[in-house]
Amino acid sequence: CSRWTRRHRRLINTAALLMLLATVGLGIGNRLLDNARQRTEKQKENAETDFQEARSVIEGLSLGIHGEEARQLVGFKPLQHQLTQQLLDFYLYFLEKHRDEPAFRAEIADVHYQLGILTTELETLDSARLHFENSLKLFLQLSRNEPGNKSHSRKLSRCYNNLGNLLQRTGNLPDAESH
Repeated sequence: CSRWTRRHRRLINTAALLMLLATVGLGIGNRLLDNARQRTEKQKENAETDFQEARSVIEGLSLGIHGEEARQLVGFKPLQHQLTQQLLDFYLYFLEKHRDEPAFRAEIADVHYQLGILTTELETLDSARLHFENSLKLFLQLSRNEPGNKSHSRKLSRCYNNLGNLLQRTGNLPDAESH
């Protein structure tokens, strides 16, 4: 073995140098990948924050265009209807995009609730009932999975209340009483 190593010293040194270079290259590559991963995570956090802020603005807009002040404005009804339709389109787009993503279940439940409110305003009561029931189902699951989450419980009670009011409004008292 020692005779072979003396004869092939250049080959051994070359192999050792290649191993050293490969180790350094892997270290640099791992560092670059880690930096890229950290940037991606930061961008994801920023996107999530931006998304939550946008939803908050949209929900505020929804409340504003259907509030008491808006109802008292003369000639606002056509614009209100147009803005409501745009909100509906946004929410339906969100549902289509995130329907099968478990990480968005709470947001999907909220969106169904908002759709229930908006479709009630537009007098499409069958659609409103469907959205309230979907929201109710999701909030029930979320409340069971996270029993300490008071936000889910509050939203669940709002769903029950609005669904009951809707059913009473449509004359479906037995279903209203059961919800």
